[in-house]
Amino acid sequence: TTQIQAIVDITTVFQYGYMPRPRRLAPAGYPLHIVQRGNDKQACFQSAKDCNTYLEALGESIRSFNVHIHAYVLMTNHVQLRHIELNPVRAKIVPEPSQYRWSSYRSNALGIPSSLITPHAVWTGLGQTIEERCMAYRRLFSENVDEQLIRHGYHTGIPVGTRSWCVALESDLGIQIGSGKRGRPRNDEKGL
Repeated sequence: TTQIQAIVDITTVFQYGYMPRPRRLAPAGYPLHIVQRGNDKQACFQSAKDCNTYLEALGESIRSFNVHIHAYVLMTNHVQLRHIELNPVRAKIVPEPSQYRWSSYRSNALGIPSSLITPHAVWTGLGQTIEERCMAYRRLFSENVDEQLIRHGYHTGIPVGTRSWCVALESDLGIQIGSGKRGRPRNDEKGL
């Protein structure tokens, strides 16, 4: 299988003139940040009907494949599944995340039930009651988030989390994660 994949990768380089993306870590039991973009940043959604249709299909998929979604946002030209509920505010679509209809913020921060959302253990650990959890969740949005680090993780496929979380992930998977250096070692790094 590895040889076949290598051949496919080499064929991709010659056929299309670019290197394929590095493999992404997708370990079972760990949350993922998933982004689905329109081709050439074209709009994915033209109307509320499009958004509703997408959410219905997403609901069918999570039931069929036993997937748990903890957060989502539908933007005009992309969809994101994870810590992204401030995107409509950053894009100046709405002044407050609670005013954006096409995200999970209302469920996670206001306690409005959603058939798409499965509470994550981190969310349930925010308080003893739904009200306490929602209040704590809203406070998270007033904290500074390292946007560049999240983007770097998204673009490179390198997991983003606290150092202790990353160490636990490395231990669970038996691999070392990190940015590392790209390409072949330089001669001075090889001791030549």
